[in-house]
Amino acid sequence: MASLESLAIILTGFGLIASILYYTLTLQNANKTRHTQLFMEAYQKAQDQGFLQTLSEAIWVQETMDLDSWWQKYGPVNNMEFFKRWFSMLVFMEGIGIQIKRGLLDPSVVDDMMSGPILICWDRYEPIIKGIREKYGYPQFQEHQEYLVDEIRKIVNKQHSDYALQ
Repeated sequence: MASLESLAIILTGFGLIASILYYTLTLQNANKTRHTQLFMEAYQKAQDQGFLQTLSEAIWVQETMDLDSWWQKYGPVNNMEFFKRWFSMLVFMEGIGIQIKRGLLDPSVVDDMMSGPILICWDRYEPIIKGIREKYGYPQFQEHQEYLVDEIRKIVNKQHSDYALQ
């Protein structure tokens, strides 16, 4: 009788182990699926014609200027349409930064997708963003975009050791 009881306990243990393994594998698969979904959402946004137009205007059309001059020309009072699109682009970059910081997106995949626009946008608007932080007492403004830029620069510097980005 004792051997049947031992066999039942052993079989129950194996069943429990199998259940735990199955659950773990299912969770890993669900995480990969969610990561892929997040990436595809970001990729689709980056391919959106309106986003591309704003990105092009923000990077190639505008001249470099200080915060006050930029705000006068492109701020919400004088150019609300552009400002909304520009701010939407910043929110997108901030969201990508948050997802990388929280481990939801792989920074090397984001680097492969759009490292150039990320770095160019930051280089172009860093004085504006930091000016907004200072002028309006908003030190966390675009902090995750800055985190994103730092992570992308690490990858670019590692991949291209012949030149290093600041």
